[in-house]
Amino acid sequence: MVKYVCSSKDSNAWSISSQDVALQTFHTEEEAILWFQHQYPDKNLVFSGYEFDGNYLKNYVYNNDIELGYINKYSF
Repeated sequence: MVKYVCSSKDSNAWSISSQDVALQTFHTEEEAILWFQHQYPDKNLVFSGYEFDGNYLKNYVYNNDIELGYINKYSF
């Protein structure tokens, strides 16, 4: 099973409650992308594609070359 966890500069999954993390966790990549689009409706979002950072697969989210957050892809 795969899950997608969204972390933004304003709502980082490592520093919020488990209940809030659950609200930022999705079963599909499309749902995770929609979460970012909802969080930043006026931004031109660019997704990097998944990269392995040594620990996790991350899809970084940018606006005008400024990182806004990332989507962690978990398989278990």
